[in-house]
Amino acid sequence: MDILILGGQPIKESVAWMGPFVMNTKAEVLKAFDDFQKGVLGVVPPDWSKAIRPLQRDGAGHKLNGSRPAGDILGVHNTPDELNVSGQTENPA
Repeated sequence: MDILILGGQPIKESVAWMGPFVMNTKAEVLKAFDDFQKGVLGVVPPDWSKAIRPLQRDGAGHKLNGSRPAGDILGVHNTPDELNVSGQTENPA
């Protein structure tokens, strides 16, 4: 097991996060999540040759392919249910 410990002075800026995305504002996090859903951030190839279980294409979240904003898919297909914001200085959207 590898462990990475980071330390330093507080950045004294607002922090917003959702899943693996950490930014300064809610808008930036939603943009990053939307970019991820559209494949803009790249693709990590699977390390298996066959799906472990078939994908369910008839439930909530079907056909997300960039046609819906990231804010509309919270809680769909194991995405985080809410956006976490601490010290946010802008007005919530």
